[in-house]
Amino acid sequence: MLGTAEQPGVIPRAVREVFNLVSAKDENEGWDYSIGMSYLEIYNEKVLDLLSPSSQDLPIREDKDKNILIPGLTHTTLSSFSDFDKQFVPATLNRTTASTKLNQRSSRSHAILLIK
Repeated sequence: MLGTAEQPGVIPRAVREVFNLVSAKDENEGWDYSIGMSYLEIYNEKVLDLLSPSSQDLPIREDKDKNILIPGLTHTTLSSFSDFDKQFVPATLNRTTASTKLNQRSSRSHAILLIK
């Protein structure tokens, strides 16, 4: 999913494509956009903000239209893929890990990257 700098994985390639698609739109066509991200981890039934590692367990709420909301989750505006990379790579290191029989450093959680 993550890949390396030399061979990017699915997530970096998908985000780069979002920036490519947006930059290909002609400003004269009336396009106005803002791209942002949030990144969270679910581990042992706790929701943690990976962009703000000092945060505590965040609540998950549902509004009247059945939309899922996470009050207090950090949302960072991105102006380029470089901005994404500067946020995403360190945040990924905040994930909960432990060693297993197969891996020295295995993720023990589910991570969700939200691109808006």
